[in-house]
Amino acid sequence: MRIRSIAALVLAMIVGGMLCFGDESAPQQAKPSRLQAMQKEKVRLLALRRKLIKEKTAPREMFRLLNATVAQGNYEQYKANITLMNRYVEYMDQADRKHLDDKVKLYAKLAECHKVYAKQNEALFKAYKAYDSGAFNDALAEIEKIEQRINALGGKISRDWFLPSELEKVPLPGQESAQPKTTTTAPKSS
Repeated sequence: MRIRSIAALVLAMIVGGMLCFGDESAPQQAKPSRLQAMQKEKVRLLALRRKLIKEKTAPREMFRLLNATVAQGNYEQYKANITLMNRYVEYMDQADRKHLDDKVKLYAKLAECHKVYAKQNEALFKAYKAYDSGAFNDALAEIEKIEQRINALGGKISRDWFLPSELEKVPLPGQESAQPKTTTTAPKSS
């Protein structure tokens, strides 16, 4: 029953998407929220995975198709991280000229984070091209740690792709989000 519901949902989203793209005279809709974009990507990946399994696709080809969006996103983000690294180096120089030691340290840390991030973008893309799922997953794990560090330093992360760990947490459209379980303590007996 659940599989049928998900299949019907996927089919409805695909047909709905085709109808939206087919009508050129339709007014432009607002950009979907990040949650909606994540849900759409999760549905797309689930449908693709089912299709590939049904067609008995070779593991290497499955890896290539299922991770193409993440690999392409990292390929594009590499340049953005290099640019951000250079920008923080410039900010660091400006802060140094103004004798703002705290800002110099902050910008140096952010520049280093984006340098390491760019290296992980490159490592992930190379692992994707080599069909190396271990190195691919290691790079994703490192990217997640780097992003946490950048956020802790007050930097901002802007990317158009989603980490698999983010997609795991997102409910499918129409599902309730997983609420954290509250633990109740048993009454004390006397």
